[in-house]
Amino acid sequence: MSLSRFLQNCRSLAYLSRRSSLRLEVLLTWLAFLSELIYKNNEKPGLIMSKGSIKVANRCAELVLENTFSIGQVFNWDFRAQDHVVGTLGDKLLELKVYPNGVDWVLSPSGSKEEVEQYLNLNVSLQELLGQWKSDKLFNSLYKSQPGVRILNQPVFECLISFICSQNSHVKRIASNIQSLKQRYGKRICFKYNTTYYSFPTVGELSSASQDVLETLGLGYRAKYIVSTVQQILNKGSEPWLESLKDKSTEDIRNELLKFEGIGPKVADCILLFGFNRFEVVPIDTHMWKIAKQHYGAPNTKSVTGKVYRKTSEAFFNVFGEYAGWAHSILFAASLKKEIPQAKTTKKPRKN
Repeated sequence: MSLSRFLQNCRSLAYLSRRSSLRLEVLLTWLAFLSELIYKNNEKPGLIMSKGSIKVANRCAELVLENTFSIGQVFNWDFRAQDHVVGTLGDKLLELKVYPNGVDWVLSPSGSKEEVEQYLNLNVSLQELLGQWKSDKLFNSLYKSQPGVRILNQPVFECLISFICSQNSHVKRIASNIQSLKQRYGKRICFKYNTTYYSFPTVGELSSASQDVLETLGLGYRAKYIVSTVQQILNKGSEPWLESLKDKSTEDIRNELLKFEGIGPKVADCILLFGFNRFEVVPIDTHMWKIAKQHYGAPNTKSVTGKVYRKTSEAFFNVFGEYAGWAHSILFAASLKKEIPQAKTTKKPRKN
């Protein structure tokens, strides 16, 4: 057992027994510090890695790291600088650094240019899509302030668990939850930038998690959903079963996802868009519902029923077509920065 794993087990036992003390906390803090020192000093010199550069035409419009990695589709990436982001892709560490005409990449311990191109969905031309959507008045007023918002091609299982973690939460907490899962159940990849990076656990690795331990990691009521979902996926055939869903229709995949405890329409649609890359899908949250009501003719109701959710999603699809999910992400990014204008309403005259 690694020192890091031992440390996490100690914390879990302290929580479960309710016997933690200041002395124990001080000891655990020193163990954590010692763990990082051991990892750093034992790191093999000359870590094996693959690296290269990908030319991207109109890169400043096609890929902006901040607008892609900070809009709530992924949660566990570190910005070393505005043009440099680091995170994990499967069991590898991926670094991306953009320059005016493209992006430099590094995969550790090894990887290929094709993996990076696939993850960034570079086969999709954002500029071509923008040209098709300029006729929409709202979109035309916003897209220039939100350049380079791309949909990533995430590993399905990681995406699925991440969005279970996202329920009634915020980005900082979601990132912390995912990091805890990686540290406890994933595999160590490497030590870099004074940080130990771990892979996201596989279905088999996460199947060892109990609800009690997940609660100690801060998952709260979501712990129950994760344990149940992982067990169901394991029973259905693990990762190969999830991959087989890619051959099914969007509606069939959605129906399968909705069978999992804790996955509702919005979470299912997030997984469809960001994990299965069904680009026509538009997840509806309060931001997108408000935009749809004010600008795209969605039902002006007080709450989102199942019928209203479907009608709202259809409203975006009717305007933006089979890549509506990409347009959604640009509008969502603008809403986070409060750049969506309020629709003008006409007050009805009072009756005398």
